[in-house]
Amino acid sequence: MDQLVFDQFTSLESLGDVASLLGIKKGTLAYILYGIDRDSQYKQFTISKKNGGERLIETPTTALKTIQRRLGIILQDVYWRRPSAFGFVKGFSVKHNAARHCKKRFVFNLDLENFFHSIHFGRVRGLFAAPPISLPINIATIIAQICCYDGRLPQGASTSPIVSNMVCTKLDRDLQKLAQSCRCHYTRYADDITFSTNNPIDIEKIWQLDDSQFNVRRIVRRLFYGESKPPTYKDATVGKELNELIEENGFTVNTNKVRLASSRERQEVTGLVVNRFPNVKREYIRRTRAILHSWRTQGLEVASERFFKSGYTWNGQGELPPLQSIVRGRIEYIGMIKGKTNPIYLKLLKNYFHISQGRIPRGSEARFRIPLDANHKYVITEGKTDWKHIRAAAIALRGSGMIAQFDSLLYEYEEGEPAGGDAMLQRCKTLAQTNSAEKRLFVFDNDDPRIVKQAVENGSYYKHWGNNVFSTILPVPDFRDLEAISIEFLYKDNDLLRPNESGRRLFLNSEFDEHGFHKDDKSIEYGINPKDGSKVKGWTNKLKDPVKILDQNIVKYDGKDIFSIALSKDAYASNILSRAPGFEIDDFSGFKELLDRINGIMGL
Repeated sequence: MDQLVFDQFTSLESLGDVASLLGIKKGTLAYILYGIDRDSQYKQFTISKKNGGERLIETPTTALKTIQRRLGIILQDVYWRRPSAFGFVKGFSVKHNAARHCKKRFVFNLDLENFFHSIHFGRVRGLFAAPPISLPINIATIIAQICCYDGRLPQGASTSPIVSNMVCTKLDRDLQKLAQSCRCHYTRYADDITFSTNNPIDIEKIWQLDDSQFNVRRIVRRLFYGESKPPTYKDATVGKELNELIEENGFTVNTNKVRLASSRERQEVTGLVVNRFPNVKREYIRRTRAILHSWRTQGLEVASERFFKSGYTWNGQGELPPLQSIVRGRIEYIGMIKGKTNPIYLKLLKNYFHISQGRIPRGSEARFRIPLDANHKYVITEGKTDWKHIRAAAIALRGSGMIAQFDSLLYEYEEGEPAGGDAMLQRCKTLAQTNSAEKRLFVFDNDDPRIVKQAVENGSYYKHWGNNVFSTILPVPDFRDLEAISIEFLYKDNDLLRPNESGRRLFLNSEFDEHGFHKDDKSIEYGINPKDGSKVKGWTNKLKDPVKILDQNIVKYDGKDIFSIALSKDAYASNILSRAPGFEIDDFSGFKELLDRINGIMGL
């Protein structure tokens, strides 16, 4: 919880206050809430459930979606998380939830039925009107109107997860107390509830074994194994006290999703195996390997057709996602759970890159081929488009007489070729082991202390790796009061932030507040996918960095639609090199020291 945001939220007194907090006009908010038919603001469709049946999804339109997303950001900071809640909480994942139940004698799982739809309008309004939030009833009503559709939380709105967590605060407290009284661990991930224990007491409060003589499973076991076969823990039912607490909190147990597993069988929590540590199911890994194999042997088109006919769940809205994205997502999920150094993850990623790009993934020396002609001087930059800036600067500074010459070749990256600091360091090490008649100079950004420390030697602005391989870092120009820079900061701000003919430009992370809103224009927001208006993962990371360039996921909201206003670094560099309209830059003074360094090293 952020106390400042909490105080701002709880001090709301009018519709205008709500609109101001959300960064929109009062009239716009009133029109969206009261001037438009509610049904026209949502799109409804169904998706197939894994175990059969269909799930109703209700997604808001662009304008309402934007408002809900902004409110959701605020509510994340208003929400006081209980230690047992893991779903839809910043900084936590299914892995964190599953880790609480590893190496346990018993793991008991259950689901809440119709989770979001069980939370009706009155409960949401009451949540915001009651302590500790204590909003006036008219403001609580407005917030509930933003969050609810058809009298309850819709599954598909970005506010539903955080509001459900807030509603479940009392449930989490009640079930935590129950778990402690029975020597159990308790967690909740959205509607997935899990208890685990090694030495339980009074466990019948939480679960009971179904000892019915008419139990079909037990009859089959008796026929095949006799009376000595122990009962399967899958026959457990929810204990009376647990069921009463869940119903008192306005929810119902989905009796079809109740499972008790002992350490002698596979224990699962939120889709992960937890017998020893959080782990991905073997079936998931085998399935991922099979998709890669089909892609490699039959081609992308055939592999895609087979995959989408094999039961892939899709909402039917728009085009199917490309198979490449699905496979990469599966592999990265495996890496998130198993760790990015896990051999299974690395092998899958290696195969993916080999199939999709014909190249071995980063982390293996074999991936870093030696593409440089040993008979020429080369300058290799950390960023794939940095060479364009250096070429433009060399042309301009040579023409003005600020430098006498610049005869080094600038290396142009090929499609799919690795770039970045770590890849550059690996190439330095690899090339230093190969004899060469001419120099290779690697120019690193000056924005990562770990990389900088390896790219230059103490007391010098360069490093000699051996066999005519050198490296240096970008110098910080006199007009920059920064310790860390990328090559774009060699331009002055009036050139760095130039818009193109469509109004797109580069942005600095310092232009945005912690919630992603532009400090001077709240209609501009960072971290948004302009295609669907959704929040991109990991968007807050770049806001925490020192001054940094932002070149994507920045949109402007005009009250009805959102549209991208970010200019990519590649487009910015190309505009400067080609002197496109508006980019006829003449001041390259910030590059002079860099070009002098390059000429000096190449002349050694």
